Amino acid sequence: MKGFVDQIDVRAVRGWCICDVEVVIDRRFVVDPARYFIRSDLADSGVDGRAFEIDLASALPGYTPVEIIVRPRGHLHPLPGGYLRLGSLKPFQYVGSNAQARVHNERLMDGATRGVCLFTSRAGGTMLTDLIRAHPRAYGFAEPIEGFVRGGKAAFSEWLDDYFLLPSVIEYPHEVPDPALMFMTTKIYRHDTDLFPMFNRYGVKYLRLYRENVLKQAVSDLVARKLFSENRNFNLERSEDGGNRARREKIRVDPGALLAKVERYQKAEQLVDDMIATYAEGAVMSISYEQLVSGEIGLRKVFEYFDLEWVSVSSRHVKVNSDDLSEVIDNFDEVVDVVRRTRFAHFCD
Repeated sequence: MKGFVDQIDVRAVRGWCICDVEVVIDRRFVVDPARYFIRSDLADSGVDGRAFEIDLASALPGYTPVEIIVRPRGHLHPLPGGYLRLGSLKPFQYVGSNAQARVHNERLMDGATRGVCLFTSRAGGTMLTDLIRAHPRAYGFAEPIEGFVRGGKAAFSEWLDDYFLLPSVIEYPHEVPDPALMFMTTKIYRHDTDLFPMFNRYGVKYLRLYRENVLKQAVSDLVARKLFSENRNFNLERSEDGGNRARREKIRVDPGALLAKVERYQKAEQLVDDMIATYAEGAVMSISYEQLVSGEIGLRKVFEYFDLEWVSVSSRHVKVNSDDLSEVIDNFDEVVDVVRRTRFAHFCD
């Protein structure tokens, strides 16, 4: 789309475009130009189109914008020079778009699939979000509800409206031409039954992600907690490591504590399955972490489910643990001896 913005600040927006434009303020307000006019400097150069100028101070008296997006009407992304962010922002300030903005955005996102992945911790949700985000026609957001500890479910519901109707500010101005999928992951707990009506009203496609081996899932949780204590992050990115799997020191494991954690994980996984069966409406597909990491067949299945054409993608994150727990657990023989005397013995095979 031909056009550009040559002035953008809290007072005014000025530019040129071959079609009508709209200005989105803080993802909450849509302001249309009060007038279009011919700019002699462009006309003399033989440039087609119309100039526009918007007095933001008059359009929103007393309001100080935090983010300004200038875009052609009917298009999702800004004109060149048409994006401005001011101050130190938190992504979850972008909630509560007015009705006019949502009508615009809903039209732009018509036909896009909304996808939600439900899982428990250490099941591969971060990795899957990374893989989907790498697709050229998909937006992906990992566990956004974690940012609403203070605002609660009501604030998340408002934000969700904006996310499913307009790409997240976390991604913006990352451009996804003709977006086909708005995807997010979230852990799910017993008290989260009220999330399902929020998702159901958008006709989301649910993806159930799980681990086939909950013993390895529990060990992964122990390693991740140790990793977090060292660098304040539960995951490692490829730039930090350079390989496909991080080399880490072995950890000593209390067999009794590990068994208790395996028990909790197994109950949590069953709870998620029961909640989906009871509250989810529409399509549901299940896939395991093991299927995702065993080759491209698992990821192809996910892409096909979300109506995405296949492209080869990779995650920024590296695998922290070896699938061989003897390379992870310092007292491996002791742990295995205890586990083999329980109903979880098959996870040692």
